[in-house]
Amino acid sequence: MTAVVDTPPAPPAPQEPSAGPGFAAPGWVWVLPPVAFILVAVVYPLTGIVARTFTDKAERPAGLATWRETLTDGAVLRALGTTVQVAALSTLGCLIAGTFLARCSRSCRSAGRGRWCG
Repeated sequence: MTAVVDTPPAPPAPQEPSAGPGFAAPGWVWVLPPVAFILVAVVYPLTGIVARTFTDKAERPAGLATWRETLTDGAVLRALGTTVQVAALSTLGCLIAGTFLARCSRSCRSAGRGRWCG
């Protein structure tokens, strides 16, 4: 006697969820709103600011004269030097503190117990 074994039908393959009837937007379309926001909120105002640097106080075109006048002013140069100095020293301080903290956290047995640095 022979037995006939019926195998159950395979379950249907999972389908991709659809966004709705007839709507199939390519992936790059979802990049457009953030790019548009950045263009409007950042690039447009920044373009206006840079354009104003090439005019004088009466809003007349001045070319590079405004830049030349600004970059030869002693007060501006002192402020620029102070800014660079503060940035360099704070970066150095963060590197030293970060290295110390990384070494301490690496040598801890477990958080909250035992010694903190070793």
